[in-house]
Amino acid sequence: MEKTKLKATNTAVLYDIENVREFSDLKRIIELVNDITDGKPFFNAAYTDWSNPAMEQKRILLQANGVIPHQVITYGGTVYKNSADIALSVDAMELLLDPDIENFILVTGDGGFTSLITKKKKNKKNNKNDSIIESFFRQNKIIDF
Repeated sequence: MEKTKLKATNTAVLYDIENVREFSDLKRIIELVNDITDGKPFFNAAYTDWSNPAMEQKRILLQANGVIPHQVITYGGTVYKNSADIALSVDAMELLLDPDIENFILVTGDGGFTSLITKKKKNKKNNKNDSIIESFFRQNKIIDF
């Protein structure tokens, strides 16, 4: 039986890169996202301070797979705690208002997004694909949205 794939044109993927520690994990996550969507997601962004040289290989991998690196703003070279989480959450809330976006995938290891997930489930009319995303990502030990 063929797997049901999420429609890429109405899917948003948001990566909290600060919580994806290993390059090999990121590679696997990208493969998993590509496996459950029927193309490149409509919104596909990764959040961190990309000026950090340690992020260079991750940025190259993400861009090669159509993921937009979203620069977290620094002040005087200082990255403030939760800056990436806040930027990601602002974009997610904006996407919640888009009637064409039905599927959200949040890639993170941070439990602080519970309120965002709850709001999404409450406000989106179409949650039929949540179970597909949840079961897939739980099996692969990736947090979903």
